[in-house]
Amino acid sequence: MKITLYFTSIFLLITSLVSCNSQDDEFYDSIYLSRNNMIYIDTQTSYNVGDFLAVSASFSRYFAESTSFEMLDLYKTSNTNKFFFNYNLEKLNNGVWEKVEVNTTTNYYLMQGDVVFGEYISGICVLNTVTNSYEFRGAITLTEPGSYRMYVGNEINSLNSSEQGININIKTTVTPITDSYYTFSVN
Repeated sequence: MKITLYFTSIFLLITSLVSCNSQDDEFYDSIYLSRNNMIYIDTQTSYNVGDFLAVSASFSRYFAESTSFEMLDLYKTSNTNKFFFNYNLEKLNNGVWEKVEVNTTTNYYLMQGDVVFGEYISGICVLNTVTNSYEFRGAITLTEPGSYRMYVGNEINSLNSSEQGININIKTTVTPITDSYYTFSVN
C-alpha cells in the first residue's frame, strides 16, 4: 500500500510540474489593442554631423476601442503611469550593420518621458497628468558621417509596477516608415 501511495504521489507531482505553462498570459491578464501612427520619427531631407534624429510618442490615456463606443482608461486598467517601446540606431561599416552606442552623457537628448539604455533604447512614455497623455520624446545626436538605419518596434507595452494592473500591448505603426527601418545618410 505504501508503494502505491508513493508512486501515486510522484505521478501527481510530475503531472502538475509538466502541465505548467510559462506564457505570461496564463499568469497575468493582458489586453491587446491596435492603433496606427502612435510612434513618430522626425525626418529631414538630409542630415549633417551634429543634427538630431528625434523619436516621439504621444497618446491619450483614454483609448477608444474600435469594437465599442466606450473609452478604455489605460491608466486605471494597467495601474501604471508608464508605457514603453524599443528602438535602435545602426551604422553601416564595411557592409555590416553595427549598433551605434547611445547614452545620455555623449549623444542623447531626452525631452519628455524617460529612457533606458540596453540592447535597445527603451523610450518610456510617462503620463502627463495635465494633458492626460502618455508622452515621450528623445533625440540622438548624429556624430559621424555615413549610412544609418533606425529600427523602431511596432508595439507599445505597459510598464506594470504592480501585480494589480492588466498588461496592455498596443500594436501600432511608425510614421513615416512602412517597415521596421528608417534608412538615411549623414553628410
